[in-house]
Parts: sequence; structure tokens; C-alpha cells
Amino acid sequence: MAKKGFEASGRMSVEKFEQLFRAEFDVYCDILDEKGKIAKQNATLASLRPKDFKAPGKVDFSLRANMQVANVQKKFRENFGLELQIYKLSKPDEKDTLASLRKGVLLGDDAVGGGGEKSNDVDEATGGDLLSMSNYYNLRFGYCNSESEGDFIDNIDGRLNIYVVDGKDEDGNDYLCLYFNNEFKVIENSSISENLDLLSKHLSTLFSENIAKGLIQSGYDNDPDGIIDNAPDYEEHYFDTRDDDDVDGYMPCFFVVSSVTYDCNCQIDKNTGAVHLDGEIIDNMYGFYGYLDEDESYALGVVDFENN
Repeated sequence: MAKKGFEASGRMSVEKFEQLFRAEFDVYCDILDEKGKIAKQNATLASLRPKDFKAPGKVDFSLRANMQVANVQKKFRENFGLELQIYKLSKPDEKDTLASLRKGVLLGDDAVGGGGEKSNDVDEATGGDLLSMSNYYNLRFGYCNSESEGDFIDNIDGRLNIYVVDGKDEDGNDYLCLYFNNEFKVIENSSISENLDLLSKHLSTLFSENIAKGLIQSGYDNDPDGIIDNAPDYEEHYFDTRDDDDVDGYMPCFFVVSSVTYDCNCQIDKNTGAVHLDGEIIDNMYGFYGYLDEDESYALGVVDFENN
């Protein structure tokens, strides 16, 4: 059942807005920048406003499930100067309400939702190359300094996301599937801890090698041992909290926001990384985010005591 709705301000990130939209209404959306392209996930709504846009004195953007699609898009345009795309199986009618789109919502054929397109052509399946997904992890990273605002989700750098799947083939062999930097990798009989060198390089623009390894391992395990083993100097500066907690009180800090879904009841192609769910095919692990409910979500990190 949908909740009453939610409110948005210019400080809200694209990623958080789209997540709240899905959570509240079971409907997918994309925010477009002023060039008509899908906005970056870590951008704030205010930063995307066109330069010549005259924002209202006070942003009044709140949503309810009984609002018509056309009115939602108009209100979004008036408050942020941006276009909001809303998806279902076919193009929404302007008289559709958010509540009416809830059942059977799927991405449109011409839409990209969360980074991946979905195909209805189940003939693309590759038989024995499909692995049963044991779980699905999403690890997202960021850094907060004295100027940071909002919660941990607001401060995620979406370029650094790492997606992890543990899978089994029909013979019971184990595989580790990774998606990061727009690349898919699958490794037989391997684990996150055995791939920390590879994954930490992906985070090198924001973290030192030791902190990157510690956050990846701790984020995957939801356990401080990852930090203790890889960045022992930060053992006394470790914290864990909710992903929607305000960052004030933790700054400056390095952090990871993690979520996991168990018992996915779907498969992943070990050659292409495409996910097969209920007869549908999602191009990659990034695009798969949002299709399943999360069993756990949390934020953890370390205070950057050297710059505190």
C-alpha cells in the first residue's frame, strides 16, 4: 500500500528522489537534465535547474498517489525547471493517477530506468549459462566534509557504485558476479575479500587503498572487521547507522551505503551480466536495482580523524 506521499527540496539528490518515488508509488521515473538527458544520480535537483530558471520563493513539491501524471510533471517543472518521465508498460495517459500505475509497472521500451533497458524477448536466454542468484548487493560510497548536508544517501557518489551477486550454476559451482565502472566481471569460486585489490582501484579517486578495501569488505559483511583488517588506524573511528540518518555529527567521514536482497528467485547470464526475472531481461546489474525489495539497508564508515 502506498504511503501518503513525500516532499522534495532542491537539496535532494536525483537518486534519492527516484528511490522515494518508487518506494511510495511502485512507479518508475527518470529526471532529465536541461539537455534532455537522464540526470546523474548524485546531482541535486537544485544543481540541475537551468541557469535562466526562476525558482519559486519557497519550493512546494509534495506528491500524493491520487495526483494525475500530467499534474505531477507540471508541478515538478514549476518547482525545478526540469522534466520528469514516468513509466509503465505503455506510455501513461495524462489522466492516469500515480496509484493507477502501480500494478504491473514495467519500464517502457524506449526508457532507461536506473541504467538498464528491459527486453520482453525471453528467447535471448542462454540456457546453461544462467546462474541462480543467491543474493544481490548494492554498495554505494561517498565522503562528507564540513559543507555536506542531508543524509548519507544525499552524499553518495553514484559513479563509484559496486553491484555484487553470488550465483550458482546448475552443477552447483559458485560464481562471484561484479558490476562496476560499467563493466561486468564473473569469477568462479571467488569472494569479495579475494578481489579487494581490483575493487579498491575503482574507488581510488575518493579513498586511499586501505580505506577503500575496508569499506568494501565491511559494507558487504555489515561488520567492522573489514575496517579493522584493512585500515586498522581507523578501528576506533568506525560507525554504523541508518542510510537516511543526517550526516551531521559524523563529518568529516568516509562511508558506504549498503543494501542486500536475499532469495532473489531470478537468474543472471554469466557471459553478459543480463538478469532474467519472471520472463523479462534486464541488461545489467545496475539496471536491476529497484526491481526487488531490499531485505537490509545500512550505512557505515569511518570518521576522517586526520582532517577533523
